[in-house]
Amino acid sequence: PRNVYWETTIACDLACKHCRAHAVPARDPDELTLEQAKSLIDDVRTMGSLLVLTGGDPMKRPDLFELIAYARSVGQPIAVTPSTTPTLTRDVVRQFSELGVEAMGVSLDGPDAEVHDSFRGVPGTFDTSQRALVAAAEYGIPVQVNTTVCRFTYPHLKRLFEVLKQHSPPVKRWSLFVLIPTGRGTALEAPTIAEL
Repeated sequence: PRNVYWETTIACDLACKHCRAHAVPARDPDELTLEQAKSLIDDVRTMGSLLVLTGGDPMKRPDLFELIAYARSVGQPIAVTPSTTPTLTRDVVRQFSELGVEAMGVSLDGPDAEVHDSFRGVPGTFDTSQRALVAAAEYGIPVQVNTTVCRFTYPHLKRLFEVLKQHSPPVKRWSLFVLIPTGRGTALEAPTIAEL
């Protein structure tokens, strides 16, 4: 595979309307240990794939930076998709850069705080996403902006595109994910093919 996505934890401080994992604030005691995680990294390295650390929120793992450092020490390319919570600071993005993170995913589901924060279930996530985009540009980390497309977000996509174009430098990769109604997302609807 070109990319391997590892949901490192179910823990997340957001309450996103579409969360397929039903993420909760606390980590599951059955998550991989540090040694098991290193073994997984070794296995992925044999495939020659990019390993994307996601979740939940990978920032909820206290060993996240150690995992990234280990991956880079064995030559495993790594990317990370943290949740846009207060833990995603400029200093964290700087550490990602210093550790050799090749790309960072930032979720953005609306052109403003009213739409995005409503979808993510926590006030302030829009502003955090904007600061993360600025920090990633400052530290030279390529960004993929991820947007969930459902009936709630679909009417706002054109304005969101304009917001992304206005960033300096402009966002170069915007990935639109049409809702698959699982987990919390069963309460949402995807647009029809005709609407898209």
